[in-house]
Amino acid sequence: MEREETAVRDLFARVDEVLKVAHSIEGERPREAARLVHVSHGALSSAEPVRVPIAARILVVSDKTVRAWAEDGLLTSRAVRPRLLLDAERLHAVLRFLSDLRAAGQDRDFRDSLWNKLQDEALLDRADLAESLSQMNAGNMRPALTTGCRVTIYSPRSV
Repeated sequence: MEREETAVRDLFARVDEVLKVAHSIEGERPREAARLVHVSHGALSSAEPVRVPIAARILVVSDKTVRAWAEDGLLTSRAVRPRLLLDAERLHAVLRFLSDLRAAGQDRDFRDSLWNKLQDEALLDRADLAESLSQMNAGNMRPALTTGCRVTIYSPRSV
C-alpha cells in the first residue's frame, strides 16, 4: 500500500510542477502553456485508478468519507465492483481544492465547498461561456430585450 500511495503522490507532484510551469508562462507563451496543461491532463487521465484507502490517505480523510464523496459524485469512480476504484484525474482536482480550502483555514465540512468548486470549474470549462466572456471583455455587447418583459439585459453580439 505504501508503494501505491507513493506512486500516486509522485504522479500528482510531477503534474503539479508541470502545471506550475504552465501557469508561469501562459502570459508570454500561451500555446506552450496550453500544451503543458494538456499533457498534464493526459498523464492523469491515463493513470491507474486509485483504491479508496490510498485516496483517503492522500486526502487525509476517512475511507468512509471517500466512499461518501464518490457516492455524491465529488470523486469519480472508474470501477465499483469488485471494489471501488477512483479516477486519478478527479482525485487530483479534489486534492488541489481541498488543499486550497485547508490553506484558507477551512478544516471541516468540505463536501459543500468541494461541490461548489467543482461546479464552478465545470462551468468555467464550457466553451460557450469562454467565448461569451471573451466577447464581453472585448466590449462586443449589445442591449437585448426579453420577450414580454421590459427588463434590459446585455448579451454578446452575434459574430
